[in-house]
Amino acid sequence: MTSQQSPTRFCRLPGAYVFSGTIEPRILFICGLSVLVGFVVAWIAKVLLSLIGLVTNVAFYGRLSLEFSSPSHGCATSSHDLFIQTYRELANSISP
Repeated sequence: MTSQQSPTRFCRLPGAYVFSGTIEPRILFICGLSVLVGFVVAWIAKVLLSLIGLVTNVAFYGRLSLEFSSPSHGCATSSHDLFIQTYRELANSISP
């Protein structure tokens, strides 16, 4: 390398890039691809939720339906009741 050659020709620092106001086609492609991936993943999540509803209905109700329903059979229990029930089960399993 001679004294006339600039060393900046070989290194690219992040501060050396200036935004010119135009967007490169590669950036638009990446943005479009990310939007497409987002839609596909959202659709997959919706399908998985329907599958959870189907398995719940088959396992607890014996019916083929994609409707999302609770396996509690309509029993409204509070978190306090669930805590007491869990405590009783633990106490029964520990005691001889």
